[in-house]
Amino acid sequence: MNEFINNNQNIENQQAQFLSSDEKSMIFMMADLRKKSQELKILVLNLPPPELESLKNKYHETLALVKNEVDGNVVVTKEEAQNYLNEKGEKNRQKAMLMADVAPNLSAYLLADVAKHEQLAELNFGETINYAKKMLDQASGIPKFNPSSMLAEAMILGIQKRETEKMPMPAMEKIASSVASDPDLLKNYALVLDENKREDFINLMPENQRQMASIIMDHELAPFLKEKYINEKDKWQQLLVQDRASRDLGKAVNLQFAVDKPTVKLLCETLKHIESDDSIKLLQKLGFQGLASEKDLEKHLKKISFEARIIKELAEIDSAKGSSLVMKFLGKKEIPARFFRYFCLNLINKNFLTSNLQKFLGDDNHLPFLRKLIAEYPNQFNTVIDTLCDTRLTDYSVLGNQQEIFQALTDLDSLTPIIFDRYRHADHAGKSELSAQIRQLKPKFFQNEPIKNILPAKDEDILVEMVYSAYKPIGMSFEQVKKMIDQLEDKTGDIKNYIFPKEGYPLTITSHKSLRLKENKTTDFNVLNSFKQLFLRENSQESNPKIEWDKLLLGLAKSKTDFNLTELGELLSLISQDDLVTNFILRYSKLDNQNSYNYLMELKEILGVYFKDNYQTALKNYLLGNDILTKEIQELLNTPKRQQAIKKLFGSEKEKIDWQSINTIEGMAKLFGKVLFEKVLKSYREKISQEINKFEKSDIGEKVVTTTSGLKAYFSKNIGSFFAKASAGVCTASDANLFNRNDHLHINIVENEQSVRANIQAYIVKINGQKALLLRGFNPNVDWLDKIDAGAFCESVLEIAKKFQQDNNLAGVYITGQEGSYHALSNREKIANYLKRYLKDAHRVNFSFTITTGTNINSIYQI
Repeated sequence: MNEFINNNQNIENQQAQFLSSDEKSMIFMMADLRKKSQELKILVLNLPPPELESLKNKYHETLALVKNEVDGNVVVTKEEAQNYLNEKGEKNRQKAMLMADVAPNLSAYLLADVAKHEQLAELNFGETINYAKKMLDQASGIPKFNPSSMLAEAMILGIQKRETEKMPMPAMEKIASSVASDPDLLKNYALVLDENKREDFINLMPENQRQMASIIMDHELAPFLKEKYINEKDKWQQLLVQDRASRDLGKAVNLQFAVDKPTVKLLCETLKHIESDDSIKLLQKLGFQGLASEKDLEKHLKKISFEARIIKELAEIDSAKGSSLVMKFLGKKEIPARFFRYFCLNLINKNFLTSNLQKFLGDDNHLPFLRKLIAEYPNQFNTVIDTLCDTRLTDYSVLGNQQEIFQALTDLDSLTPIIFDRYRHADHAGKSELSAQIRQLKPKFFQNEPIKNILPAKDEDILVEMVYSAYKPIGMSFEQVKKMIDQLEDKTGDIKNYIFPKEGYPLTITSHKSLRLKENKTTDFNVLNSFKQLFLRENSQESNPKIEWDKLLLGLAKSKTDFNLTELGELLSLISQDDLVTNFILRYSKLDNQNSYNYLMELKEILGVYFKDNYQTALKNYLLGNDILTKEIQELLNTPKRQQAIKKLFGSEKEKIDWQSINTIEGMAKLFGKVLFEKVLKSYREKISQEINKFEKSDIGEKVVTTTSGLKAYFSKNIGSFFAKASAGVCTASDANLFNRNDHLHINIVENEQSVRANIQAYIVKINGQKALLLRGFNPNVDWLDKIDAGAFCESVLEIAKKFQQDNNLAGVYITGQEGSYHALSNREKIANYLKRYLKDAHRVNFSFTITTGTNINSIYQI
């Protein structure tokens, strides 16, 4: 009998360790509530705003109200709720009953509002909310066009949320025991568990299950932490999930712990689901890390399989970043055929790679050639594949002619069907002659020489290909260029009587000033050279991470700021191997009076903008691979003593410290970067500024120069020049009528006789009976503009315009205004902002002029 009683007691004790069915149901209900709330938020935020400006304020107010209702954040006192019910409760209930059949959506809103106030008045609201839900179901077929139509559902969800918050959560020990046999319970509990208690819960699980449980929970959480839809409260949890996933994925990619492909898939999807700029950058960074080779073949192949998953997820959320990484991945010779084909087909579907590639994917023998082509000529890949699929090469064997193809790429720079067909049929001497002829002819396309008939009629397509290759017009296919050339004629005669250098005006875009030391000031080159010591340390985190690094970072956590030069050099070693820094050290290996100012200015930029832009990320990546150190820092930063020290360190700025994110790796890196920048490096920047302030502008002295050379400005109206507008991305790129006007010409900025970098539209106009030069459309290529000084570019163009004016006895040089949304002066903001200095009333001239079909101006400005 006693044995029977003991057995029963053991069974009862075992059962008490697990959740009851009611307790499980409660967790599933709370998780379901979060899912429904998220769905409604997404639905509301994706509603288009009203077009009428007068309705937008009301729209945004209602949007905020819906979000507050869903989150249960409605602030109404018990007394206010009771007053509402006394005044409106029964009226709204009766109105809802009357409207039930004709307007169930309005009925649902009225009843939900009553139920909400009944709850807040601490009255029974069960009957009211159930009827509201019934009306909501009845109204499910009615389209929802604005936030107001979502209010009823938002209020019901808010009522349910407030109610669940009153429920006592089962003991975590019981939940931890139950999830081992119920994966769905773990996933749902992830949506309910307070982030502050997460680590305690994970530690209740068997040690060999903790990491996987953590990964599964974060994977479940991530879709509810999308950057686009979260509030400030959720941001903290998002950062933690992002940190954990990127840290684990980084270890997996670097083979630092045993993990399988399904787990890597979960980690990648976690970062993907967050959909923040940071999560995308992390996937991209981890993807690049995965490209590094391993000596052990088995490890290398495993790494490749992980890399493939990262790339797949990245490509799905950011086509540009993903596709770029895929191309690097495909260029590796070890990539298995199945991965190579999968990603090629993926890029074909995204129109990143030509569909003609499919003709080569079926035969494994083609894959080495394709890999080499991608690795060595990624920018020419599509053009080469399309060329090899041209009808002229139907019987051409790629496998038997790989050497010829790559030699042609070396000789011709790119392959186009007609030129390559001519090349492959030529003998060795003929190949050399053809490539030399093409290279020699390319510069002529930029001059004011007729080119339409430069080759025999039978070679017209070669001409098209050469124009296409020389100008690379944006948004125009080969066939479109050919069609335009057929329709156009060279208009070189329009400007043949004007004087300008046939080979173009040499152009150097230079921003410069001369400086010298002020009177009674001297340069201490020992001080200047000492600054270099900040960047002459080897990267400590790679050579021996445990000697100084832990002590230095722990010192930062303890608010240490009095680092000596050697210690600071160790801390800065995270960026001292960056190309910009190493090139800086090499460039100024020897300091003298001719380069000291430039040295100081660049040094100040490295310790200023460059440090702010790059150090935090570098430190974050270091911490991701050092769990023990990270945990030690977390413990330090969580003590009141340390937090008080940090607050004291920043004084009035302490409110700007994000204490909630201090436990995240990103938060630590941000804090340490802030300490170094504002409290340590500040004194060095001040010393550098003191040295800089010793200099003054002068007609003589050290010249501070930024130069872009190898440029020429061509005045031209040949057919090739027509495509310069498309090369520069100008909006009138296809306007043949404008090109045919005899008062119109192009100024094309060409680099190294090869690439069109900018196009300026010019007109010969008559002002007060005298000829003058009018300029508009100052448009550098977007990517090139980032590399030059906008002001120096404008001044260089205006200088050449003045030379043209003087050489041709013109009355003056003028520019147009910006002319509203048309952007007549420039569609590049930097350029337009710079040229505003010339748009002064004192220089304004009334002048009615048609600059292109349908667009007129009424005034211009004299330079």
